[in-house]
Amino acid sequence: RGDGGVQLPALLEQRLAGIDLHLLTACGQHAEAMVAAEQSTADLAELMAGMDRIAADRRNVTLVLEQARASTQRLAETIHAHELEAGEARHRRMRISERIRDDYGIAIEDVTAQGSSSLQVAPATAPTDEAGDPPAIPTDRRELDEEIENLRRKLASMTTVNMEALAEAEALTERLSGLQTQLDDVTNAKQTIEQLVARIDDESRRLLGETIETVRGHFRELFERLFGGGQADIVLEPGVDLLETSVEIVSRPPGKEPRSISLLSGGEKTMTCVALLLAIFRSRPSPFCVLDEVDAALDEANVDRFAGVLRDFLSSTQFIVVTHSKKTMAAADTLYGVTQEESGVSKRISVRFESAAATSARPAKKAA
Repeated sequence: RGDGGVQLPALLEQRLAGIDLHLLTACGQHAEAMVAAEQSTADLAELMAGMDRIAADRRNVTLVLEQARASTQRLAETIHAHELEAGEARHRRMRISERIRDDYGIAIEDVTAQGSSSLQVAPATAPTDEAGDPPAIPTDRRELDEEIENLRRKLASMTTVNMEALAEAEALTERLSGLQTQLDDVTNAKQTIEQLVARIDDESRRLLGETIETVRGHFRELFERLFGGGQADIVLEPGVDLLETSVEIVSRPPGKEPRSISLLSGGEKTMTCVALLLAIFRSRPSPFCVLDEVDAALDEANVDRFAGVLRDFLSSTQFIVVTHSKKTMAAADTLYGVTQEESGVSKRISVRFESAAATSARPAKKAA
């Protein structure tokens, strides 16, 4: 298109030249940046190495500081220990000075103050022997030390005379005599009490043995009556003191083997206990006896035998029986109870049974 077609390639070349120039400039800047980055990396590595050296130096300084502190602490402890030793030494010196002043009347302070002048005058005033020469000083110090130690022991063995020793001895003698008299009295009283205890134990054994034998005989008889036969016995532990022995009740109801009371049935236990209780009452009668529901586990035949045995004790004992058994109530002379004629209203009643054929009083019973 004329001149326009000729100018376009020139413009493109100019633009390409400008781009190349710009690219070269960018490459140069990139190269400078790489150089700067390498320099920065080197500087950073140098700084890191410097920081490592500083950290190592810091650790070394810290270690040295800790060692210095430990050394200071040890020195302070050593100084404190020396101060304690010095204080203890001063305290010992003070006690020694006080002891010398109390024992010998010599003040160490005065001797120390006059030490220099005494040393200067000593050669001129030193004692001399017959020939005019001063006494010889022993060459062996051990002899002198031994002599000093012997003199100290002799001096320590010497004590002051107590003028009140005789009076104190007489007072102690009188006190010892009084205490000896009291000791003799206490010893005699102890022997008397021991003899009395022995007599009481012997009498207790005798009475207990007699009582057990008496109760045993009554127990056997009452057991046979209550059970209608059979055998029973009171067995003591063999080889044991009578006051400390254990007691076992052995019974054999009719038709059974002998066994301990703990192996019996409820009714058999009740009958055995009643027989034992009544045996004790027969040996030691009591005017009153209260029985509470003792016939609860008994059948009618056993209740009849139980009531019959109670009648034999009416001459010495009056029985008050709490029971729900009709047969036991029927055997009583007087019946006391509570009834409700109206709902919610309780009323106490008493009934006295009179029999023209009765020849003796019957036991009083109480029904719950």
